[in-house]
Amino acid sequence: MSPHPNRRTGATHARGHTSTRRALLRVIGGTALLGSVPAVASAQQPQMGTGTGQITNLEITNTRYADGVRHEDRHLEGTISGTLDGTFEEDVSGTVFPSGRVVLHGTMTFTGQVADCGTGTLHLKVSGQGTVTDPAGPIVDSTVRVVDQAANTLNVTGQGTVRQEGPNLSYDVQYRCR
Repeated sequence: MSPHPNRRTGATHARGHTSTRRALLRVIGGTALLGSVPAVASAQQPQMGTGTGQITNLEITNTRYADGVRHEDRHLEGTISGTLDGTFEEDVSGTVFPSGRVVLHGTMTFTGQVADCGTGTLHLKVSGQGTVTDPAGPIVDSTVRVVDQAANTLNVTGQGTVRQEGPNLSYDVQYRCR
């Protein structure tokens, strides 16, 4: 190969690669590609799960009124079974409109077992909406998602939906053991 000038420095060098350099680049490139395969192959597919639960304790910790709208802070405790098997504590703030519509958000701490991911504690964010006009109690649909906190002792990620009808709960989750 004939030398070519470097446009930036003006120095000349041979363009192309020697057979030894080409072989080295193939080996390095192949190693980099092979190094990434196990990471892709080991990525676990999300698991689906379901279950039920029961609110066993409800405490209204604060109530405020403004223009016919009620704002409440609540602390709930209960049990759940199924894919998640254990207990929970939840602190939520909700707004109840004169129509009976409620909007809420808060946090939940779950303690127990998540399928075959192990036993420990997870912290979750909760947000939902529903109605409080049903005589049997509120009907609320919420979303939950695991919050990546140092206090989590279960190495699990995921999210799901929870339906509350009075004190009864049902849930669907999608999760990954990490």
